[in-house]
Amino acid sequence: MDNIIKRIIEIDKQARLATEAAIGEKENVRISIEQQKREVYDEYLQRSKQQTEKLMADFDEKSLRAYENAAAFNKKEIERLDGLDAANHQKWVEQLFAKVIE
Repeated sequence: MDNIIKRIIEIDKQARLATEAAIGEKENVRISIEQQKREVYDEYLQRSKQQTEKLMADFDEKSLRAYENAAAFNKKEIERLDGLDAANHQKWVEQLFAKVIE
């Protein structure tokens, strides 16, 4: 009978050790998962920042080109309209004057 009780106590002791080891391993796995989660988040955040910086640089470049194109177009239009005014100013003044007098 003493052997049975000793055997039960020994089995219980082994079960407790196994349980404690499993709990420790569970905590290690939890810590590892948290660390991997942070690493994945940080990596994703870094890639997102790089992508955003690239997109902003592309946007800035395209915006600058669009501004330059618009400025060139405006300059040409101003020159064209100034040319029309220079060529037709006197005629337009006379037409307006004639309409006002009528």
